[in-house]
Amino acid sequence: MTQERHFYEFGPFRLDITERQLQCNGKVVALTPKAFEVLTVLAANPGRLLTKEELLRLGRGPWFRCPYINDQRRAHHSNQHT
Repeated sequence: MTQERHFYEFGPFRLDITERQLQCNGKVVALTPKAFEVLTVLAANPGRLLTKEELLRLGRGPWFRCPYINDQRRAHHSNQHT
């Protein structure tokens, strides 16, 4: 049985997915939910350059939304109905 990876380590950092916590040299680093999700996606894809679209697709949770993109969609939708 394969165990799912619940943390990522890089340099002095440890990103604990289960606890939703980032530590640097053992000290907790405060992150917003969106920052945690972005960091999780990046840590899960080491060495890859991710586009904004990939970040949005791979991100999880309702807080993982890009306000700029949502604003642009609303503006485009409004312009179609004028």
